[in-house]
Amino acid sequence: VYSSQSSIRLSAMPMQVALFSKKDLRTILHNKNIVLIGDSCLRLTYKDIVTLLQEDRLMELKECKAKGEFSFLGDKLLTGGQLGEMSNGINYREIRQFQNDHNRIRFFFTTRVYNSYIQNVILPYFKTDPKPDLVIMSSTLWDTTRYGKQGASLSSFIKNLEKLLKELEDILNPECLFLWCNGLPVSSEAFGGFLQSHVEYRKKALRFDILEANYYARQVLEQNKRNYLDLNIHMRDLSDRYQVKDGVHWKAEATRFMTHLLFTHICLSADIDLPFSNGLSRKRQLLPGTPKLAYYGGPDAPFSQNVFGQCWYKNAPDLERVRTPKPAEIRRSESLDRSRNRYVSRAKSPKRSISSDRCKKNMDFRNSRQQLSRNSLKHNNSARFGHNLPKFESSSRTNLI
Repeated sequence: VYSSQSSIRLSAMPMQVALFSKKDLRTILHNKNIVLIGDSCLRLTYKDIVTLLQEDRLMELKECKAKGEFSFLGDKLLTGGQLGEMSNGINYREIRQFQNDHNRIRFFFTTRVYNSYIQNVILPYFKTDPKPDLVIMSSTLWDTTRYGKQGASLSSFIKNLEKLLKELEDILNPECLFLWCNGLPVSSEAFGGFLQSHVEYRKKALRFDILEANYYARQVLEQNKRNYLDLNIHMRDLSDRYQVKDGVHWKAEATRFMTHLLFTHICLSADIDLPFSNGLSRKRQLLPGTPKLAYYGGPDAPFSQNVFGQCWYKNAPDLERVRTPKPAEIRRSESLDRSRNRYVSRAKSPKRSISSDRCKKNMDFRNSRQQLSRNSLKHNNSARFGHNLPKFESSSRTNLI
């Protein structure tokens, strides 16, 4: 079990990211039932998790582009995909599942946050055993483009999200962690099945519509005490380099980065020890101000020896505990103090004292040369303009007259 409904975490600001290896992910997801619900971007995350559970590598290009295949690295296509009708519309369905001795991961493809498909297929699955321990969901792009006009689609998206959260409150276990990932940034020249020809004029403002939908979705999730991860703010500056030509999907490197973001959010909320980026230490506190992270038995230890035991998502740190950026004046004064201390420490060193004496002698010699040059210049100017000539007295002038 993962969490309680009273403990939530809202990651709505940039945060440092931990790097997870195959051993780290196997330890975190040991004996866990995970469900992912979303569009094709979340399907890439599902494939990346399946890849990282088995191999320490990125997905290949052909694996990222594949859609509805019968099997991907040992998983199975349960319904939809190539077993049904392949299309790019709102009626496309795909359910995949990866299962081994210690993990069970299932992915549901959906184009809307709440509809008859979710009500009749996905929600009844949550009632079956084993019940999910972690639910990751993301659905924004299709909701804001294929269901009504701009204002109507946004209002229906918010209403459907509220309906979904009310349904989940009665269905999911209190210990289950529900994590909502907001809509990812899209290009102004995006194209695909989500954007029909008669509404193609909206693609210029589509990224702003997604930001608006993310803003209202965060308020709804905060009111219902559910977890929220802002992927948009992390991926915004990476779109030029790591987004593919369609302006919607992402390359394997960006997908792995999003996977690291997901599990960093989970570990920080669960007080689980985060892996060091170079693998030398497993006791690293990423965000200053968060509680001290618990240490578990390690990647090779049995699950029963882990400190977090059967509930690893308690005492979740709030967003208030994360240190906010300091004002510019304080940062400027601190930098001046550091530079002053650095100068004092260098001046106290013996080598620095010798060099400072030499500099002092050079400065004295330079000042003396400058003084000589000033005196010579003053003398030359006086001789040039006649300041040293004898004054003509008035008495001699009267005598001449």
